[in-house]
Amino acid sequence: MNYGVDSIVDTVCNHKHLCNSSIILCHNGAKYTAQALDTLISIAKTAFIA
Repeated sequence: MNYGVDSIVDTVCNHKHLCNSSIILCHNGAKYTAQALDTLISIAKTAFIA
């Protein structure tokens, strides 16, 4: 699906089951996954790495 970067980041970061041990599956065939990945990684680093 072509949801867009903001939608991907919002969906992942606001998921009710997201925690320190979560595994995030990113499909490489989606149009905006590569663009969202840097943002997802930086948010995860600040949220879960002390």
